[in-house]
Amino acid sequence: MAATMVASASVVAKPLHINVPSSHTHGRAVCVFPDGSSPTGSPNQHCYNPDEFLKAYGIDKLHARGLTGKGQTIIFADSFGSPTLQADLDHFSDAYHLPKTTIQYIYPNGPYINPLSNADETGWAEETTLDAEWAHVIAPDATLVNIVTTSSETTAMNGMQDLFDGFKIATQKYPNAIISMSFATGEATFSSSEITTYVQGSLHQILQAATDAGITLVAGSGDWGTASINTDQTVMYAFPTVSYPASDPLITSVGGTSIQANWKWNPEGTAGDYWKCKLAQQPICPQDFLNSSENTNRVTEMLWREDWAIAGGGGGISTTFTSPAFQAGLSSDVQNLVKGFRAVPDLSFNAAINGGVAVYESYGASKPATWQSVGGTSAATPEIAGLVALAGQEASNRLGRTVGIGNLNKLIYALSSQDFNDVVSQTIGTQNQVSIDNNALFFNADVLKAVGPTHMPPTAVAGYSTTEGFDLATGLGSPRGETFVLDLAAARVAQGL
Repeated sequence: MAATMVASASVVAKPLHINVPSSHTHGRAVCVFPDGSSPTGSPNQHCYNPDEFLKAYGIDKLHARGLTGKGQTIIFADSFGSPTLQADLDHFSDAYHLPKTTIQYIYPNGPYINPLSNADETGWAEETTLDAEWAHVIAPDATLVNIVTTSSETTAMNGMQDLFDGFKIATQKYPNAIISMSFATGEATFSSSEITTYVQGSLHQILQAATDAGITLVAGSGDWGTASINTDQTVMYAFPTVSYPASDPLITSVGGTSIQANWKWNPEGTAGDYWKCKLAQQPICPQDFLNSSENTNRVTEMLWREDWAIAGGGGGISTTFTSPAFQAGLSSDVQNLVKGFRAVPDLSFNAAINGGVAVYESYGASKPATWQSVGGTSAATPEIAGLVALAGQEASNRLGRTVGIGNLNKLIYALSSQDFNDVVSQTIGTQNQVSIDNNALFFNADVLKAVGPTHMPPTAVAGYSTTEGFDLATGLGSPRGETFVLDLAAARVAQGL
């Protein structure tokens, strides 16, 4: 996630493009980009192009209805931005036969071009590119706006403030828009004074003003399960903490699932077996934890937790925000867990690394133009923003005037359960030996020594189970593209206004 403020640090929900390290090759590469390339060294890695992704979630049916986000505006906020964003989006659009669009910009600190002088700036360029390309996939006729700041979101509270200053400009210039936030920091990174003054104070007031202007706010829940990194970014906390700004009740928190369309993850062995082999640096492991099988004309969706990558969808209980009115109807089991505090995420979407989305990027003299497959809630969040744009267009069509969806949380908790895929516990594997049933970040003492304390907590941090109905791992579940959008639009129309 920059005015003088008490120093606290934060962590960007950067896109994850870790190549799937399977040492077993089964026939042809399964992820092939438009130029014929595949993820380096990962012949078994799965990825989705736009057509495949749209079909998997039924969003293609919405496009066939003429719902493409026309008249809607999606705003994505990024430190530094990307110097090649427009060119990369044009190339991506040509490759996948999408209409071209001209990106608009908001510069709260003045015009700026990312110099790409360090890993942080390069990471943000990648984030910006993902945001633009996949919001465009879901809502190809929506207007795209990029908030670009000159400070890193990881630089104390100042970087956060700069992004929120961008929100203030957006509120004035683009009422009824959608703001997508693919950045996050654990609530535990904030001091008590920062929480009172900023998180519950001035920053919340900026979000309230945006909400009052009809803007929809969505943010990623994080990629670390129930874990997060400390203020100094030197070690992960040994206790659960949820991510801000997604924990603010004015924002819809977007968690992660793993959708497997026409294939199914079918691991051999366990994550422990995988890491034992990896740490031993064996060229070929006796078991392939990344093994998959064809599952033609079938779509499977489970909680996003990839222990081989030490990653998974964020979720849990806020210690900063109390339970909002829209969560009053949650089950007694959930109420007993949250004890009067805000539960996240609100919903989830595909965030898998193995089963990520194709992204084109060409920034940086030392970084050649390339295609990548990326995942994380950084991917899920702009995609949800795109779905909201489709619903906003449908609501506008029905009302005969341009409107936005506005406060999304107040609407989605009142939707039918049929509008969501209820993501529940699954047991997978060649011997049914792997359970994907909670969002605890993978922990192993030997692995910790190898990867370091910034990638794994010092001890196991308990996760929350996936259950029927709302849970603290995937929220309400993942939107069922067509029914979700049409019912969300109907709910907005019923509001009038």
